[in-house]
Amino acid sequence: MRVSLNGHSKIYIPPESPFIVNLLGKHKDALKPTKFVSDLKSDIYMKAWNIDYECLLKEISVISDPTYQEFCHTVLKHPKKSATIIGDKNPTYSLFGKKLIALYPTAKFIWLIRDYRAQVNSMLKVNFETKKVGALAARWVCYNQHIHQLEKRYPNQVLRVRYEDLVRLPEEGYKRICSFLGLDYETSVLSVKLNASEFYAPHHESLEEQVSDKHIDEWKESLTDKQLQVCQTVAGRYGEKFGYDKIEMRASPLLVRPFQGVLFGRAYIPFIKLMYSMPFGWRKFFQKKFIESSFSYWKEVKKEIEK
Repeated sequence: MRVSLNGHSKIYIPPESPFIVNLLGKHKDALKPTKFVSDLKSDIYMKAWNIDYECLLKEISVISDPTYQEFCHTVLKHPKKSATIIGDKNPTYSLFGKKLIALYPTAKFIWLIRDYRAQVNSMLKVNFETKKVGALAARWVCYNQHIHQLEKRYPNQVLRVRYEDLVRLPEEGYKRICSFLGLDYETSVLSVKLNASEFYAPHHESLEEQVSDKHIDEWKESLTDKQLQVCQTVAGRYGEKFGYDKIEMRASPLLVRPFQGVLFGRAYIPFIKLMYSMPFGWRKFFQKKFIESSFSYWKEVKKEIEK
């Protein structure tokens, strides 16, 4: 969706980096442009942005009424200053809706939800922290529950979009999104074109494809019966709220082991919240020492960025 929406002349959504939440604790009440840009630059995500940091520092330094929100807005808009709608696409932000809406009370949120079985199948192909099906299904539930609560509290500021509906009827879907953002629809959003100056992680290679529904049902062939049973046991009831009906399966005993994954998946959410509540220096050390150096995904990303 990010790549497609960037085809609109009035929209710009930069690559992923949860820097707004990452730098919030240290910089919200202690605004110093040089330190802010220095900490921003140290974020591994930001290495993929190809930002001219000297130019960015000059832009931030001349803000007449500096606020943390304005600093962050300047960063987001830096690569495309002509944009009138600035987005920030980060799955991690699903857990921090309250913080974001406190910072930006008029912000609008596009909630893209996908069939949990397709999501789990997709995650199994990537070298993230775990390949435990129970953990991935539980994480899908927790992330979407957080956004669902935000939607209930701010119904006029959250637009729920089912991935399957968007790729089956993309023109109708993007017209709805543009209307929600207060923009006229432009057909250019249907012509996917990657930005040559941006970095794309290896698992995002499918972004080069035009909008299509060909991947929707891949999970039906890829997931084993056991994996599907675990998915539906963990996330099936919640998934039905969004039209993801369970497939009838022959009952079979589930082992205890898959549910160890469920515990891991549920524990991941408070862990992420705890990590982002740490002082910035501690979190930076922890992330570099134990996350970036331990998981193959981060090693692959760092290698690709260096190329």
